[in-house]
Amino acid sequence: MGLKHEAEPRLAVKIAGVITLLILPFVVLSLLEVFLAFLHTKTGSAYFENEKEVLRRNDIILDAFISNPDLYREELKSPKTKIAIFGGSSATGFAAPFGFGKFVEEAGKGRLIVHNYAEAGAPFVGFQAELLKMVMGHYDVIIIYAGHNEIWAQTYAKSKDANDVILLPWGKRVNSKGAFLKHDLKMIELRNILENDQPPAEKLKNWLLDYAYRASLDSRILHLLKLAISPASRAASSSEPGVTPLHYYAKQAFIDAEGKREMLANFSATIKEISSRLKPTQKLIVSTQIANDLFPPLLDSFDAQDGVLDEVEKEAASLYDASKKQELDLVAKDVSSLPDGAHRNYLESVVCFDGIKPQPASGRLDAKCLDLAQLARGKDAFPARVLPEVNAFIRSLRGAQGNLLVIDPEAVLRSQKDQTNYLSLFVDFQHPSALAHMLIASQILDTLFPDQGVKLSQSDECDKYAVVWGGKQVSIEAPLEKIKDSAQANLHWLEFFISVKQQTAPFLYEYYQTRANDKLKKCLP
Repeated sequence: MGLKHEAEPRLAVKIAGVITLLILPFVVLSLLEVFLAFLHTKTGSAYFENEKEVLRRNDIILDAFISNPDLYREELKSPKTKIAIFGGSSATGFAAPFGFGKFVEEAGKGRLIVHNYAEAGAPFVGFQAELLKMVMGHYDVIIIYAGHNEIWAQTYAKSKDANDVILLPWGKRVNSKGAFLKHDLKMIELRNILENDQPPAEKLKNWLLDYAYRASLDSRILHLLKLAISPASRAASSSEPGVTPLHYYAKQAFIDAEGKREMLANFSATIKEISSRLKPTQKLIVSTQIANDLFPPLLDSFDAQDGVLDEVEKEAASLYDASKKQELDLVAKDVSSLPDGAHRNYLESVVCFDGIKPQPASGRLDAKCLDLAQLARGKDAFPARVLPEVNAFIRSLRGAQGNLLVIDPEAVLRSQKDQTNYLSLFVDFQHPSALAHMLIASQILDTLFPDQGVKLSQSDECDKYAVVWGGKQVSIEAPLEKIKDSAQANLHWLEFFISVKQQTAPFLYEYYQTRANDKLKKCLP
């Protein structure tokens, strides 16, 4: 009996010791987390941040992807025609009070359900395409308006392969880590919402994975460990270098010809894979993307010694200055002194157009001049606008598959009668205006409902529109707050690009600044 009573306390002490050993590391780590948080509060140093703070400082916001999961699941079960949209900022309707998705939704109110998965800055390949493949089985119609952001698919892949940041030509660092993390979190959230009816054990496993993933972002200790082993994490945590204006030429293209061919191949393969997954009852609409070819290229490349490169840089600056002053005879005479490439082709297009003149009802818009400007876009060493070859590939899909449909707003863009009308379809060098979004939406609705007599028209310049469907007309208009927000977003974006590329065509950026400010004055009380 005595031995038994003596053994019980010893067992209790052992159990307590084991529990203490298990708990102690968590207590120590928690105290260390609190200490690091205190140091961050007191010093403000980036070295004491957690990963979530680093991402937010780099404008990567990890907000909820689906704000109302219950309504989302309910709409996916609706018998109405369900439409899903994928793409980048143009597909979101950036800097426009109405995007084409909103036009389609408003025009089809009571008939259609529209879910817009597009995200500003998101490439299609490897990002939007993965979301699309996860949800496509729930939709009757899938719309792809993508192509501008494929430069980022290429850049993120380079950064990931090198486990390091990529330096953009104007000094900003790009770290793929944040982009992939944000995408992964969206995929996890979306999967958990869609698999709400999964078995309890599977649901618990996914919840634990999601919780662990998000909790890791709050850990300062984990982030310090990553700083110690990862050059990409160290660069992301350091101060961002100042923005420096772009040169006309760099020794090497940011994306060279081989990189562009890879961009096209990856985009083409992804579209073909998605089309092969369609059910017979589904429709896939792929749209060409419009790009403002009256804007000059962002960058050209010329592999030469520094002295020669400096001379070419000076000559380009002189010719762009002459083009701004409408001294087109001088541009025509000397443009051949530039290397064959993006800047030379663009300045040749300016001469062909007899100058870029964004005044009311003015400016030639000949097809041969647009061809030269488009050629310049294709040679851009920093292709932030869709490659012409991507749009050509999209057009080549016509008739390839019965439920794969192509719309071509670029053709409408090229049919404009003058430069003023052309420029009115943009808010900058690539993003469509509300008027352009209305035209894109019209093509989508005509394609889906050719016998319904759907018509969209603009009622006034303050974003009021009329919709005719089946003989009935309704009016739609943007809230004043949306008009204000979109104009201000437009102005901030233009200010950034003026700081980066002000030497080539400041008057075009200023033209859109004036338009945005005039709209604020005219449309807001």
